[in-house]
Amino acid sequence: GSAEIARTAGARVVDVPVLGYGAALSGGFAAARGTICVMGDADATYPLELLPQLIDPIRRGEADMVIGSRLRGATARTMPLLHRFVGTPVITWLVRRAGGPRSLTDSQSGFRAFRRDELLGLNLRATGMEYASEMLIVAGRANWRVEEIETGYRQRIGASKLEAWPDGFRHLTTILMLAPDLAATLPGAVVALIGSV
Repeated sequence: GSAEIARTAGARVVDVPVLGYGAALSGGFAAARGTICVMGDADATYPLELLPQLIDPIRRGEADMVIGSRLRGATARTMPLLHRFVGTPVITWLVRRAGGPRSLTDSQSGFRAFRRDELLGLNLRATGMEYASEMLIVAGRANWRVEEIETGYRQRIGASKLEAWPDGFRHLTTILMLAPDLAATLPGAVVALIGSV
């Protein structure tokens, strides 16, 4: 019901005919009118009062993208342990290996800010949750300056649309399509990474 709540509050809501997380974001960015875009879920998990901290490094010309990192502030109540200690760290490691930002710690945070025109210039194609990984890999290869700030992660309102295994597989497929050389080293490397977590 977030779209109707937003309309009632006076927001301009963009209807996107293609289903999926990435499709919705791409449609929103294309329709946006501002210079800087911020993405964040409407389920209360991200502290939107920290928007100024997300935007300021971009306005000052110090960063091309700022990500709200969730992991240090997440708890067992706000994020499943498997996501926090296995899924997100493994995907983040793969994103870094595929060309994403080297200092990245939370590739799956959906709380991000960047300049709209620069984001549209990346020509992202993913329509699902894997859009988050594609964005970081393509931005990293374009030498974007990416910063993270600690934002924490709150308890969700409503049900999650994340489907851990299917979405994780789509992330993996997207990463391997963008960096096919990873396929040769992936099995042993992932087992070693999981064993060290």
